[in-house]
Amino acid sequence: MIEVIENLNDLKKYKNDIDKLYSKYGKCPYQSYMFLKANFITKNNGDFKVFLDSKNELLSAFETYWYENTWKCSIESYPILGRETEDIAFFLKEIAQYLKPQTIYFPKVYIHTKLYNNFINIKDEKITIWDRLPVPIINCSCSKENIYKQEIEKYGKRILRQKKKFEKNLYVKEIKSEPFEEIIKDIEINSWKRQCNQDMLSRENQFTFYTNIIKLGGAKLFVAFEKETNVPVSYRIDATTKDKVYFLKSSFKEQYKKYSPGSYLIATDLIERYVENKNYSYIDLCGSRNILKNMVATDELNRVDICYMYNDIVEKIKEERTNFSKLNKENYLEGNSIRKIYMGE
Repeated sequence: MIEVIENLNDLKKYKNDIDKLYSKYGKCPYQSYMFLKANFITKNNGDFKVFLDSKNELLSAFETYWYENTWKCSIESYPILGRETEDIAFFLKEIAQYLKPQTIYFPKVYIHTKLYNNFINIKDEKITIWDRLPVPIINCSCSKENIYKQEIEKYGKRILRQKKKFEKNLYVKEIKSEPFEEIIKDIEINSWKRQCNQDMLSRENQFTFYTNIIKLGGAKLFVAFEKETNVPVSYRIDATTKDKVYFLKSSFKEQYKKYSPGSYLIATDLIERYVENKNYSYIDLCGSRNILKNMVATDELNRVDICYMYNDIVEKIKEERTNFSKLNKENYLEGNSIRKIYMGE
């Protein structure tokens, strides 16, 4: 029997069950109790639901999507927490019977898993699948020296000048107990993203979601400060699941771009913290390639979008997401930064 969890109070009742599942099978932070809790805190009543099959050890979570009566899986990459060898057809069928959607959309599913094979082997419902751009990763068994050489090969020696300039004027530390909400808000408001409404405060409830993740202990916050004034300049949010690191978010203040603070947090600080560390296998850079991620990436993981149950709405989702991927790929191949898409510069 599947339990449907529809509010925060109900979620708390199943915390032990979810924690055990995550400890046993967890592959990404989006599957954790902390991320599920942050979703309930952030989303409107009725817009987010968790489905738990304790007997068969399966869990997934869904939220309302842009299109009418369409639900999207809230767990990217690995959409079902549990035994990958388990037949998931019955689990999805019961979820669909409860939600009664036009379709259920699973974004950015990694194809290197047994779970992906379970999806494509479903017989009784039409499964629609299309490619998404791969995710760049950094293999933590690589040497730091080789990654830094790669950065110079791809970006030139100016990366060394940027690093020197940053370290002369700024420093990085992990923020654990300070008022991190204000730090993140300050940086977001003063970032280039603010000018085109792509900052976290302008995009639904992203700010509330990610600050709650940090508050609940589901992610770490690293901030670059100016040495002279101790003013926060840029930040990066990381989360870990077992031996995998997930780079979730970052931003920087536009007025400090001369120090390349966003670049340093990824091209140097991220490498120093996790590469050559035996506790970690790889860093998932969470998103398609861009100029900065390409400098540090040592490999990539392929992924797809999946719609379970076919309806005309599926073609609209496919077209919208495919066009978005095409735009990102063309922008990257032209050597432009992501801001080119949103600001034309």
